[in-house]
Amino acid sequence: MIRTLKNRLVALGPDHWAVRAALHLAGLRAGWRLKFSGEAIEMRRGDRVLILPAREYVSVPMMFWYSRLYFETMIPSKRNGLEIWDYSKPEWQTYRRSGLQFFMPALPEDDMMEAYVRFCRPTPGDIVWDVGAHSGVSSYFFSQLVGPSGKVYAFEPDAFNHQCLLRNLERYRLTNVIPVQKALAAKTGTAEFQMLGTTAAGLRESLPYPDAKGDYRQVQTQSLEDACREYGLPRYIKMDIEGAEVSVISASLDFLRRTPLEFAIESHHLVNNQLTYGTLDALFPQAGYESRSAIEKDLWYTWARPAGRIG
Repeated sequence: MIRTLKNRLVALGPDHWAVRAALHLAGLRAGWRLKFSGEAIEMRRGDRVLILPAREYVSVPMMFWYSRLYFETMIPSKRNGLEIWDYSKPEWQTYRRSGLQFFMPALPEDDMMEAYVRFCRPTPGDIVWDVGAHSGVSSYFFSQLVGPSGKVYAFEPDAFNHQCLLRNLERYRLTNVIPVQKALAAKTGTAEFQMLGTTAAGLRESLPYPDAKGDYRQVQTQSLEDACREYGLPRYIKMDIEGAEVSVISASLDFLRRTPLEFAIESHHLVNNQLTYGTLDALFPQAGYESRSAIEKDLWYTWARPAGRIG
């Protein structure tokens, strides 16, 4: 019942008074003050301000609890005694730890490379897939790990995210990164994709709120097996695809039984009202894999490889 009500509310879009009232009330309960202006949603708590594009309204409740990831990760601007993280429009954003700048369409990618390489670290000459590459931050770091003799295939179907990816690849001259404007999915063909130009963009069938307002378009999809046939077997696959990881792995069990691959998956996505790490931990053993899931900086991750190889 609650999920149905939320779906109906989300379907109204970010400009509807009921949606704004619900977000405002939820923000107050979590200690945030919200302000809606034009195409932006401003969130303020104390002297910290986080500004999101209005199209990312579905992500606002999550940001009440996970905003510290962005406060700790990115360098803010300062104005009138406030620290401001403004992601309301495409812009160059600077990572606090590395000092690197990337052109971002909206919310930046998390600085979570340690999580992705916790149990498997790509080495020079490896083939790596960055599935859900967004604007290319993780692709950049994988490219450094595999070196000029290795390759990184960066899968990113969202049209605007893909343009940002290309821009960042050009800036850092990442000639060992091959952009692929396709979505990894249960089967090869086409599927409806919510083009948000954000980290929350994803295949409609896997999104927690498939009726949310957005620009839905058909994108090319590939199954894991067909993609391996086209691009070659990777040693390692990083995956952050907004819940579609469940359908990809579920549809690939037979292939995985005869194919040794290593996975690092952000599994903090809601599918059928539960986070995907639990489903993945149940699926991988069916393919003769072992998996391990754990929380890294408030988010769930799942690592998997053929049985007996996780340290």
